[in-house]
Amino acid sequence: MVFLTRYLDLFVKRLSIYNTVMKIFFITSSLYILYLMRFKYKATYDSGLDLFKVEYLLVGAAILGVSTTYVYTVIEILWSFSIWLESVAILPQLFMLQRTGEAETITTHYLFALGAYRGLYLLNWVYRYIDEGHTDWIAWVAGFIQTALYSDFFYIYYVKVIKQGQKFELPSVHPFSTKPALSQDYQNLIHELNQQVKQRNPEDTLQFCFDFFLQKLLQERSQNRLHQPTISNHEMCGINPYSHEQETHAIPPHSAIHEADEDEDMVSDNLPNFQKNTNLRNRRVSVSAESLQPTQKLQKKKVPKPQAEIDMITNSLQCHFLYKTLEEDQRQDVIDSMEEKRFRQGDTVIEQGAVGDFFYIVSSGTLDCFVDDKLVTRYERGGNFGELALMYNAPRAATIKATSDVVLWALDRVSFRSILMDHNSKKRLMHEEFLKGVLLFQSLELSEIHKIADALEPISFHDKQVVLKQGDAGENFYLIERGHALFYKTENGGQPQLVNEMKQGDYFGGKCALALLTDKPRAATVVAKGDLKCVTLGKAAFTRLLGPVMDILKRNSVNYHAILQKARS
Repeated sequence: MVFLTRYLDLFVKRLSIYNTVMKIFFITSSLYILYLMRFKYKATYDSGLDLFKVEYLLVGAAILGVSTTYVYTVIEILWSFSIWLESVAILPQLFMLQRTGEAETITTHYLFALGAYRGLYLLNWVYRYIDEGHTDWIAWVAGFIQTALYSDFFYIYYVKVIKQGQKFELPSVHPFSTKPALSQDYQNLIHELNQQVKQRNPEDTLQFCFDFFLQKLLQERSQNRLHQPTISNHEMCGINPYSHEQETHAIPPHSAIHEADEDEDMVSDNLPNFQKNTNLRNRRVSVSAESLQPTQKLQKKKVPKPQAEIDMITNSLQCHFLYKTLEEDQRQDVIDSMEEKRFRQGDTVIEQGAVGDFFYIVSSGTLDCFVDDKLVTRYERGGNFGELALMYNAPRAATIKATSDVVLWALDRVSFRSILMDHNSKKRLMHEEFLKGVLLFQSLELSEIHKIADALEPISFHDKQVVLKQGDAGENFYLIERGHALFYKTENGGQPQLVNEMKQGDYFGGKCALALLTDKPRAATVVAKGDLKCVTLGKAAFTRLLGPVMDILKRNSVNYHAILQKARS
């Protein structure tokens, strides 16, 4: 605005070719810079911090322009207006500096260049006054005002940037504030977050902010770990990272390990005495994701899909490593939760390095996959990508761009983890209820029941597959999750006779879970009837979690004598 209003005389009079060219250059370069700032480069402007009322400057400059002009013509009034406006044009930028406490490097250099330009102007006035006797009190007064406004900035720029080579920072965010100034790192983070939110306009703002701060945390911790000392492999197992005295506990020779009796599960009481160290600043941080409450009732999503799309999604997921670990009902919930997303040709679906939260399956169209700007593969109908986003917040490993208009089926991480959490929570509650009905486990506290429920390991059997064989040593306790189990008993070398059948919720492995107490041989052969899925717990795992079984039994004398009686029978 300053140059446009000042150089309107370009259209009515010409002093010289040099003067005309310079005026055109000032106007065109200013417009070009505005274009670059507005459309070409990433904006760093934060409207939340900019509370300065530019209208006050415009009105004040207009009043001074009318009241102090030498000649009352439109061109002269606008010229006077431009001089006064330029003298205070730096105020909005200085206000932002005062608000944020710092400025970007290019901004500080630009302001310094403007200040140098004002200094040369002062020399120009002196020269013209001596050589030509030229006086222009409007330009002089406005110039002195502008120079005075720059003076404080010049001092800080000289001390911080030129002399000390540091980043430009003001001594305080607000010199008259009684509250302590916010840390500069915090202000930088919030400023960057504001910019990313404006650019991407996320649907889930909280999730976006969580991903942003987690990525920053991982970057900081990874940089810290680069400066940490390393230790050799033979020391790794014996060093406690939280103790003050780094005592090495050597690993015994391989042969010595196998000298112990493998039939006995021994737990040593001679463990290192680990002392907690409160200095955890440089602790290793793993990738993580949202915290979900298993007690919250899952609101299942069901997005309608044609049967052809359901079949396509099922086939696409059939060999996927995440899909293989899911139960049948979980798989159906995953398919139902997938939502349709459309992208136009040339759109970037995911960007390398950005934090992702969606897994995609291609319904129609084609996409290219780039790693470090190199094409590595292409996706078409049935292809899938972005699966790591379902497990945790991690930077994308590649960039995916649409080479045609595409339709994708997308599954977000929160929905996927909610499905897993809901299913696992229900299974855990079911296991706990079943375990409470087992006589041996009635001596356990609730927290110990939880440990046992979490330690149960899944195991599956096909139709007619033998689960246990009569006469084998009993080492495991089984709980039926789904299916049926048939029990056959053979007497005196005769034919196996069906003696029992168990279903979901039943358990076997000896009454009262005696497999955890003795090595008494199995009394019957157990065979799967159809597909059978169980969870199992072995004696070694039980001892590792809770200690020797006999010590557990002695807590309850009634259970203790009842179980011993059954063990002898």
